[in-house]
Amino acid sequence: MSDVSGALTLALFMAGVRPDDEVIVSPMVCLATSMPIANLFARPLWCDVDPATGMLDPQRIGDLVTPRTRAILAYHWSGDVADLEALQAAARAHGLKLIEDASEAFGAEYRGAKLGRHGSDFCIYSFSAVRQITAGEGAALFCASSGDYADARRLRRYGIHQPSFRLPSGDLNPESDIAVPGFNFGMNNIAASIGLAQIPHVENLVARQRANGRYYDSALAGVGGLTLLDRRADAASGTGPTRCAPSGART
Repeated sequence: MSDVSGALTLALFMAGVRPDDEVIVSPMVCLATSMPIANLFARPLWCDVDPATGMLDPQRIGDLVTPRTRAILAYHWSGDVADLEALQAAARAHGLKLIEDASEAFGAEYRGAKLGRHGSDFCIYSFSAVRQITAGEGAALFCASSGDYADARRLRRYGIHQPSFRLPSGDLNPESDIAVPGFNFGMNNIAASIGLAQIPHVENLVARQRANGRYYDSALAGVGGLTLLDRRADAASGTGPTRCAPSGART
């Protein structure tokens, strides 16, 4: 994908989000996460976070759902892992799609498996300049459904069905129609080559990020005025840096 906002826009579109619809999302996200909702002329429903983790609070979702709500957009904040089991249960209970923004959580694990393998409808990774693997810009979109995967491949490139788009002669095939208009969200070959060259170093990059996190955990432990936020015992962070909030404060 071209970038994380493009991947999120595509995931939201495939989740059925259209003008005047609603998406439940935490206010503690980057514009790259929330702007795709506005780009589809939909409306964010700001859901409060759990003050112990900084993550979207699944217990508050039910109070926000309306007939126009289509999806939950969960941000794995600062590389840590949200409560996926509770979020998925909330999504099922209200008939909503669950989209994970794992932009900062490359390499993160939940119950022994990487993010994107836990049944959420969509999961997005970022390859921007400040991520563990950088392609200069770019993103990956994981789909739980093989049908969504096939649709994503078409929609990311204007809705074109590539196998039938051209005749053997190379001319355009007049029988190949665009059933659903798509976007221009494909990653260019230069960015892809830069990203692929870093794949052999993934384990070392993630290990160094986690080592940095352990250092900050140790260095900030006991500092007056700071309360280190909780990490899940059944998950492993991707980036590792400690997240902290003023002592006694609620986010």
